[in-house]
Amino acid sequence: MRDFILVQGRENTEKIISEILVNYQESDNRDNIQHFCKDVIDKRQKIKDKTKTLTDIKNALDTIDMIDSYHQSLINAQEQGKSKVNWLESTLEEITDIESVEKRRKIVQELHEALVLANNQQLASLSGESTDVYTPLKQPEVEGINNPQVMEQQVLDDVQNNTMLSSISMGQPFDMLSDPLNLDLFNNFSFLDVAENYFNQYLGQVDNTFKQLVTLGTVVAKEEGHLGILEEADIAEIAAMVDMGLTLPQIGFKLGKGEITLIEAVEDLYDRQVAATSTLVSLNTKAVSWLSGTTIGATVGTVFGPIGTAVGGMLGSFTGKMAGKQIAPTIATGIQKVAKFGKETISKTFKKAWAGAKSFGKAFSKSKLNPFNW
Repeated sequence: MRDFILVQGRENTEKIISEILVNYQESDNRDNIQHFCKDVIDKRQKIKDKTKTLTDIKNALDTIDMIDSYHQSLINAQEQGKSKVNWLESTLEEITDIESVEKRRKIVQELHEALVLANNQQLASLSGESTDVYTPLKQPEVEGINNPQVMEQQVLDDVQNNTMLSSISMGQPFDMLSDPLNLDLFNNFSFLDVAENYFNQYLGQVDNTFKQLVTLGTVVAKEEGHLGILEEADIAEIAAMVDMGLTLPQIGFKLGKGEITLIEAVEDLYDRQVAATSTLVSLNTKAVSWLSGTTIGATVGTVFGPIGTAVGGMLGSFTGKMAGKQIAPTIATGIQKVAKFGKETISKTFKKAWAGAKSFGKAFSKSKLNPFNW
């Protein structure tokens, strides 16, 4: 797998985030996260435009809140017996205009094509071999679909595939947390109560302070030139990457402790990604002033492609380091279970795609495209 983030950039980013977390732990100004963010930015000499950076941070935190809101809406809908596809359809109606059928059709098609591309890019990044196993529907096929829910379900299937690929990609840095010898390297990390609070709650309506502080540190690292990978990224894209990266270890921890099943963990990751997708669609469709004018497809492709999972994996594994020796192996155990499930799921996709190929089984077992060879 290609490393998209330079070692020095990774180390500097972790240092910045850890300093912010420690400062917050010792701060008397913990009741107002915006005031704390301002204090941090005011002291960062390398940030030239402090006003813009503070605005970016506020918008990033708002994006995470929006993901939470959509996620809770999806949870509530499913508890009331509503399917994901029905929820997505009604959500797209709210985002656009209930009468704008053609507009929604174009959005859904753009999402489908962007996710297919992102999924193939993820596969190429993981395997080191280019592939087009995921294929977009051809235009005549799209035009022949009369029921909008058929295409919306296709998008949900694309998101589900991406959830598995992203979990494998982001999960790779967590492998080191299974080895106590590796964790000896991080004895200087304290398990701060803000991190403990994060791990002891689970999705839904939660205290997002830890996620907000990591977002703050990520934006600071970007503005100070440590994360060139995010040079062209919108602030909403960065927020979604942070959310994706920190959701994985939270779910992994609960799974590792045995508090949820593997199927529940996978479904929760899937739901969260559906909520993040809806958030990005909403922000782009409403053309909020603080986005740079990128398309829905470009935004989704950045977040759910190799760049997004590289950033998410870096931030998530750092969260594991913060957890320390007592908790990190539990996180790693849960994530490894999700990754194994993801590899099994992807293997089935390959086998279905190439079912007619001669000697497929023997060739696939040795192929770079076999997930169990990654």
